[in-house]
Amino acid sequence: DPLLRLVLRHRDELTSCLIVLAGWDEPRREFIRKLAAGGVSGIPLIVGQGERPPDLPGHWLQSGHIARDLRHLPSRLAPS
Repeated sequence: DPLLRLVLRHRDELTSCLIVLAGWDEPRREFIRKLAAGGVSGIPLIVGQGERPPDLPGHWLQSGHIARDLRHLPSRLAPS
């Protein structure tokens, strides 16, 4: 919540933000949802184990293969 409040407080100064998360769970999903509801356009990069979870926003970077997965990102990232 403190990070969410900080980002939302400065949202008028942002055009978009790159959001790097370690893992994926309901609190992180809610964080992304609240950013979007607050008018912050974000591009999630989520680092985790195994296969990409279903309905994941943004980009999945598999732990142990981050360099490989970063090379496969599109040259222009679009907000989710």
